[in-house]
Amino acid sequence: MKKSILSLVLVAFILNGCRYEEGVLNFQSPENRLVAELWILSHVLKDGVEITEVPNDALKINNYYTFYYGGPMSVVTYTETGQLIENTHGEWAFENKYKKIHIYFILRNKRYTYTARIVKLSAKEFKYRYTDDDGVEWTLEFYKG
Repeated sequence: MKKSILSLVLVAFILNGCRYEEGVLNFQSPENRLVAELWILSHVLKDGVEITEVPNDALKINNYYTFYYGGPMSVVTYTETGQLIENTHGEWAFENKYKKIHIYFILRNKRYTYTARIVKLSAKEFKYRYTDDDGVEWTLEFYKG
């Protein structure tokens, strides 16, 4: 009986870590890993190819994204010289049992709203992927600041 319970607990922990493509074993809930942390955008991929020239302010490398309990979020973007461009607020929510995240915010008078598939969410890394209205697949990779 003890072996059966131990086996079930072990399977539950392994499956929790495999929730995402790049799964890692983690005992924190996805929400606790994501919220109240400063996430710094470190890499942007367009159709699987990393780019440095991004088409809009929301995709600028070194932007700060912060997610809060209950759904609010903030996005902070700077110029290349470090001057603040804008600090804006928006909303986020998990979907499909923590496998997707819906994001909505307005930055420099442009509305951003999309639902992305979470590829990785660990204690130090966050990566998600979505397809825009033009059919372009974007992958955003963050590290904890």
